[in-house]
Amino acid sequence: MKAKRYLGCGGLGDAFIIYLKLLEVSDKNFIYTHLVDTGEAHAKMINEFLNDTKIVHDIIIVKDIKQEWQHYVDAADKCFNVFAKGYINIPKRPYHWEPCIDSGITQPFAKDNIKYNHVVVQVNAGGAGDKRNYKNYPLIEEAKKLNLPITFIGTDESFNKESFIGTNHVNKIKLRTSLGFIANSKYFIGFPSMLTYFALWTKTKCKVFPDHQGDQDLRIHDDWKDYLTYVY
Repeated sequence: MKAKRYLGCGGLGDAFIIYLKLLEVSDKNFIYTHLVDTGEAHAKMINEFLNDTKIVHDIIIVKDIKQEWQHYVDAADKCFNVFAKGYINIPKRPYHWEPCIDSGITQPFAKDNIKYNHVVVQVNAGGAGDKRNYKNYPLIEEAKKLNLPITFIGTDESFNKESFIGTNHVNKIKLRTSLGFIANSKYFIGFPSMLTYFALWTKTKCKVFPDHQGDQDLRIHDDWKDYLTYVY
């Protein structure tokens, strides 16, 4: 039987939300196509994640997803957006884009994981030049308040010159290893990102420094909110 063609788009966090939706589709004989317009580095990370999760896929780097989406949607049997509900349920803001409507996430949690008295700190989000990092936000201070062993993860090479007390895995481990640490820890501190969504999916309590979306991140499932605290 010919494989179905499924379509989605966005960054790594978006790919994770769509992955949760792919887990729920009834027809598992599919090839998933993910469109990226933020460059090869992001495409590489998404490819790594989808390989780790055994999702049969291809990734296409485009110049502008909004302009090129229609070119690919005509060949797709099913399309996915990045919203937990499957649609935008608040007044649309200038940065919102809804390429399609889907059925959303109906199974918001992974199977239970063993949780240890540990906190994982994401020292940065985004690439070089992104201001969301440990230098500009009191991530370390929030972690210290918990009085638990700390594991640092992320990709900011400058962090390796620091001497904070904790286990430093920054720029030293693969994504799947970072996710394993998060799944088995009671707490996660970081920024809105794939790591946060994964932490919430695995019932890890999160302290998150919000971005431009404030507390209106539509990737956040309603059932996840009991595990989420925004730090302002």
